[in-house]
Amino acid sequence: MDVSGLEKIKVSDLKPLEEQVTAVLLKTASWKDRSKFPVEWPIFDEGIARWMADHGVSLLGVDVPSVDPETSKELPMHQAMNRHHRFILEGIVLDHVAEGFTD
Repeated sequence: MDVSGLEKIKVSDLKPLEEQVTAVLLKTASWKDRSKFPVEWPIFDEGIARWMADHGVSLLGVDVPSVDPETSKELPMHQAMNRHHRFILEGIVLDHVAEGFTD
């Protein structure tokens, strides 16, 4: 899902899923120069973890270094994902991945 340009990604920003989707990749396009660690990236709302559990989605992939702010000590999104038994794949390159569904 393309969520480019958002400072905070909320459940309401996520698109409806087709049946049997078990992984969601969120493309923020916020990490422009991969040779340098980004100064900032979008914040992910903790409610996404519950949304994933409710929809049978087990994996969230993001193109940023973390689903939490760099300076966070509490790691609220990581904690929410853990509570709901969801998995995170951070720092993936989605630059040339088109939005849509695939098997």
